[in-house]
Amino acid sequence: MDEKRMNSRILIPMALIILLPIQFIYAQPQGYTLIYSPARAYYVDWMNVKAVYMKEDGEKLYFYIEYYGAIPSSGEYYRGALIYIDADRNPRTGEINEIRGEPGGVLGADYFIHFRLSGDSSIWKASLSKWNDTSENWDYNIKELTPNMRYGSNYMEIWVDKRDIGYTQNGIDFYIVTWSGVNAIPGADLSYTIGSSIKKIKIDGDPSDWGSISPLVTFPPRYIDPPELEVSSIYVANDDENLYFRIDTRGKPTTRVNGGKLYRYFFVDLDTDNNDNTGHKWFGGAEFIIDASFIANLSKEAHVEYCRYDNWNWYSIENSGDFNDIFEFRIPLSPLGLSSGQTIGILIEGWGGLEYSGHLTYPPNITPSQPQHETIPPFPPEQESPVTKTSSDILYLLPILLLVIPLLFIYRRRSEEKKEEEIVRILLSE
Repeated sequence: MDEKRMNSRILIPMALIILLPIQFIYAQPQGYTLIYSPARAYYVDWMNVKAVYMKEDGEKLYFYIEYYGAIPSSGEYYRGALIYIDADRNPRTGEINEIRGEPGGVLGADYFIHFRLSGDSSIWKASLSKWNDTSENWDYNIKELTPNMRYGSNYMEIWVDKRDIGYTQNGIDFYIVTWSGVNAIPGADLSYTIGSSIKKIKIDGDPSDWGSISPLVTFPPRYIDPPELEVSSIYVANDDENLYFRIDTRGKPTTRVNGGKLYRYFFVDLDTDNNDNTGHKWFGGAEFIIDASFIANLSKEAHVEYCRYDNWNWYSIENSGDFNDIFEFRIPLSPLGLSSGQTIGILIEGWGGLEYSGHLTYPPNITPSQPQHETIPPFPPEQESPVTKTSSDILYLLPILLLVIPLLFIYRRRSEEKKEEEIVRILLSE
């Protein structure tokens, strides 16, 4: 009897997050007021925000985001921003978000502006969304906005009608999430048969124990800027207990930044029964998701977790924070129901980037609002496996998926001490 073979599809996007502090700069566009100026923590000019400015013109409220360099004129590159607005300056109304880096600081987001641009302007749009107190959720894309963004430029500009956000002379509290990223992996349908490369791998960033195992795929050079965002090769192996992944890049991965944190995310979706009609409908019928994050700060960190889509109970996997030249992570075979001879299909999508601004105000000379009552309780202590995840306080984007599906939001919350992490995916229609 022929041995039954099973196909699984794996989706691995990867993201970068840069959190930047504030410093002073000198130049600014005409008529604008400087609101925010982050220190340059990463060495790639087109990815680093130089300053955020604002101005008023009649009933229009303008936001202007300037970068240290121009975005490359190619569809491989993209930028985007989310501007969360607390229009009534009341941190207890709207979606209540704990502000990273400000103990006890919260912002009640009543609106957010989302806009994005690709290097060749094939993606070029913006919209306004509003918090719904009745449904306790967002009413997305209530109004299309007109961004001023050009390919090859070093800025993004957007305005919103003050009346659409209930703007008053009391001003607003807000924060801006910006990202810069690339399509660093060309589209490829790959496959790996369990048992074809038997090897026990130590997850330590050292490729020597992979021995003579050949890469599952080696991509031709595409000269991405920066080279560390271009994947060169992907390896997969397994032993009796684990499935191992190794991802090499053209340039040596950054392992330290001057301020904030630099994140890299791998999200692996597994369709273990090869049936689009079962599992998660938004991710090709996947039954499992694996979340592997690699964090560069003053030190290095790595976090790997996985869960079934039908219960969202997360299980942590110990993973080394060493990623000197490569990224390695593993997942156990037994919960996946994979055994020797089963074939895994692999679909790899790309990378993304993100920067956080913190708690800002406009006009800039007003005092940020503070909680009127008790502060949001602190994050609970880190959980042993399994880790149960609930709703999120902070909205993150995986911008690389914006190029694959209309819009994908990833909500994630993690304390400064690497405590509870939450993730919820919500698909939005254009």
